Amino acid sequence: IIPSSTGAAKAVGKVL
Repeated sequence: IIPSSTGAAKAVGKVL
């Protein structure tokens, strides 16, 4: 999964 948006990256960071 490659997050194109910064928000998506932050969401993944919170889950991990």
